[in-house]
Amino acid sequence: MAQSAGIGSFYPDAMASETFLAKDSDVPTLAQQAACTPFGGQMISISKQEYIQLKWDANYWRTQFHKLVLHRDRDVQRLKDEMEQRDKCTAQVLSDLKGTLEKAQARIGDLQKRLFGQKSEKSKGGNEKRMGEPATKRPRGHQRGRPGHGRAMATRLPTVVETVDLPEVEKS
Repeated sequence: MAQSAGIGSFYPDAMASETFLAKDSDVPTLAQQAACTPFGGQMISISKQEYIQLKWDANYWRTQFHKLVLHRDRDVQRLKDEMEQRDKCTAQVLSDLKGTLEKAQARIGDLQKRLFGQKSEKSKGGNEKRMGEPATKRPRGHQRGRPGHGRAMATRLPTVVETVDLPEVEKS
């Protein structure tokens, strides 16, 4: 069942031909709509009270729809604002975490260099003896049989000779 584009697609194929619709617009006239729909040509009558009730109901539902649209738009905007705020907070937390990660990685690198890197106290030649050093190396510090530093003589002070005689009791 092929249907033409525009308004004609809502009506049966026989009625939706190009000759059926007006050339100036794609909107069918009231008479054309009545001819296209079942029961389109039948007229009914309703009381004034029923007509007013239908109008009120239509206005009520139209108002409800507009309120719903306003609430939806307000909620959508609120959700967009919340998402934007969360994005800002997330970006801040992410940048803080990246900074913390960089500091931790730098510290890890430094500690790995200290632990596994080249030692400053080791010689580059290993255990090999260096040129110019004696074959046997003496231990450091005071050597046995060698004179120590002793007391320093205060030669700049005047010397006074004093003779003290001990009592007889202490002499023996």
